[in-house]
Formats: sequence, C-alpha cells, structure tokens
Amino acid sequence: MNRDEHMHEAQELLRRAHGEATDGGNEGNAAELLWGSFAHCLIAVAQRDGLPHDSHRAFEWTARHMDAAKGGNDWRSRFDSAERLRRHSYHGDLPARELRTHRQLTREGIQEFLQTLQDST
Repeated sequence: MNRDEHMHEAQELLRRAHGEATDGGNEGNAAELLWGSFAHCLIAVAQRDGLPHDSHRAFEWTARHMDAAKGGNDWRSRFDSAERLRRHSYHGDLPARELRTHRQLTREGIQEFLQTLQDST
C-alpha cells in the first residue's frame, strides 16, 4: 500500500471505530479499530519520511521521530494511548474513564496525523 492508501484506510477505520463506539457496538472492536487507524497513519508518515514501517517497534520509532522533529512528547504519548486501546481490545482491562481518555487522545492523534499528511502532499 502507498501513503494515500494508508491514509484512506486510516480514515475508514476511524469511521468504523466511531460507529462501534456510538451505535451500541463492541468496545473491544472500537479500540482495535482505533489502533488500526493510528497504525496506518504511522505507516504513512514512515513512508513519507523514509523510515522503517514493518514492525511494532518501527511504529514506536516513527512516533519518537515525529516528537524529535516537533519537540516534546505528544506523539509518544498518543502512541501509548493507542497501544493501551490495542491491549484493551484483547483484555478488556481499561476502566470506562481511562477508555474514554485513550480513545480521545488516539482520535486526536489520528486527526492530526491525517491533517499533517494531507498538508505534505
């Protein structure tokens, strides 16, 4: 998949996650869909910047790369939230308040990723 295809897939997964979260769907599915959307954004950024993008470790590296370019740790923090959602999708271990927080942080990250990627095309 190329960068545009990853961006499209990220948008589609974000849309599906919203549906799962708001239409009485499955919380675990919504969490996994948000993780997937975030991961597709990371791959698109990695492709844009010539970074590896073939492993979970590479995803973390991309988040760190973005923080280094911008200064701060916003992307690493958002990556941590997306990871927590991924774990929640398997274990269902997040209390409702934390789940809402991690969903919000991950959605914000996805939206910023998509805007950043659109601006760079």
